[in-house]
Amino acid sequence: MTNLAELNVSKNEIFDISCISQLKELENLNLDRNFVEDISPLKNLTRLKHLNLSGNLITTYNLALPNLEELDLSHNTLNDISGLQYSHKLTNLSLINTKIESINYLSKLKNLIKLQLSFNPITDIKPVKYLINLQYLDLAECYKIQSIEPLKYCIQLIFLDINQLSISDIWPLSFMKNLEVLHAVQTNVVGIHPLQYLHNLKIIYLIEAQVIDVTPLKHLMLDELALCCNKIQDFLPIQLHKNFYCNEPIDNESDPRYALTGQEVPTDEELKFYNKILSVHSSQKQIREIKNENRITKFRNSLTQKKKCVSVMLNNQIMMMNKEVDILVRFIQHIQLE
Repeated sequence: MTNLAELNVSKNEIFDISCISQLKELENLNLDRNFVEDISPLKNLTRLKHLNLSGNLITTYNLALPNLEELDLSHNTLNDISGLQYSHKLTNLSLINTKIESINYLSKLKNLIKLQLSFNPITDIKPVKYLINLQYLDLAECYKIQSIEPLKYCIQLIFLDINQLSISDIWPLSFMKNLEVLHAVQTNVVGIHPLQYLHNLKIIYLIEAQVIDVTPLKHLMLDELALCCNKIQDFLPIQLHKNFYCNEPIDNESDPRYALTGQEVPTDEELKFYNKILSVHSSQKQIREIKNENRITKFRNSLTQKKKCVSVMLNNQIMMMNKEVDILVRFIQHIQLE
């Protein structure tokens, strides 16, 4: 057993790991979901590359493991993570729900590519600006963060989750030219102008924010866009190049789910655009019904061309239809188009 390179004893009832200290050849160790408190027996396992300690009873991480590449300490109650500063080869670090308040020890981890910090009472994220190779950052529900200014230095980011942060300004995102996925649900974000420069963006979730103007998104080639529960009143600036929401994922460009650009018509039985803001039902490439569940007051003319739209359900106040139909609807719930 002393030559063992990989050991997985996750989801057990282990308290004492002293016997593991003799396994000097270990490179991969999984102790996920046990009852471990004392991790000092691991201090001499210097060949470790992958270590999973999530879901234990650990309060102190002071191991100096120089070859460690992946470390998961999630779901522990940590008050000391000083050992992290010695693992310079770390590329993947997960500290989800560990109750840490400071991430100062992370500033030396220059090789980090993926960092998960969600559900922690962190207040200052300045150390993140030194992580020059970071591509994936999860800060979701770090409710004490008031500013994301240090993120302007994270120019390699591809994925960013800032769900439920107490922020209203996202200007630092304008520097993230490689960003592809943005999650910013339940924030106080009003202006989204910084996003107009991010031409690699494919997925945006801005649900339950304070967004009013979506014009900055008009030139982005988005695959998915969720803007439910904002304060949007004008839908016209947006042209989706691929349907942003469907019950099944879009796997390739030849998929029958078309874009809503004012020219192409969806072919699915039911497509949802802008996440509950607009539902489109189609039959034989004709739009049959439009349900407006938000405050949108305008739609592109081609959506309501004569004889292509059978009914319109309205939950807002005024909606101007296509000029060919020439109907102005005020304070009504249902109309039939000829």
